[in-house]
Amino acid sequence: MLHQIRGFISGLVEKSVSRRARRRLKNDNFSILCSNCIGGTIYHRLGKEFLTPTINLWLTQGDFIKFAIDLKRYVSLPLEFIKKEGVNYPVAKLNDITIHFNHAKTEEEAAEDWNRRKERINYDNLYLILYYRDNYSIEDIRRIEQANCKGKVVLTNKKIPLEYAYYIKEHKGRQNSDSFLDKDWFGVRTFEKKWDYVKWLNQGIQDDDK
Repeated sequence: MLHQIRGFISGLVEKSVSRRARRRLKNDNFSILCSNCIGGTIYHRLGKEFLTPTINLWLTQGDFIKFAIDLKRYVSLPLEFIKKEGVNYPVAKLNDITIHFNHAKTEEEAAEDWNRRKERINYDNLYLILYYRDNYSIEDIRRIEQANCKGKVVLTNKKIPLEYAYYIKEHKGRQNSDSFLDKDWFGVRTFEKKWDYVKWLNQGIQDDDK
């Protein structure tokens, strides 16, 4: 019974959060590049089509930065699937970067989704999300400034001297807490409670409603 009550309340909260986010959104046809599932979560919340290939997969921060800096060249290359010991999902190389399709069941599924979605990228309305972790230095992260994009953010659990860094206190011990994708009792993720991604996507368009 408690589980059913919790599910009912979570559903109401989720709908309310989605309605408010969609009402506030002024931007449209935006592409979000991200090294993990946070981009897909934002698209779902906003009810928007995936205009990006970085859905249901992950890359290291270093590989993501290389990918974002030289985006058009990387998406022009064919995926080369490789075998990785101890991994039960498709893994592919794009030249010198590795893409982990951890939500795909087969290589064919991964390739089909990737090739379809990469054609949708809106290079004139591009946003980048990355993380300050994996032992990368500030200098390493600053390489993302070479990317041609409309907006970028580094989500971090440490306060760092970057004007596009956004600090979020991590709930250590929770599943997916290192990427702020952990959920509260109502099913709302930490990043969307702490970071106003709608305002971030609206930047340069007009002031969004509070």
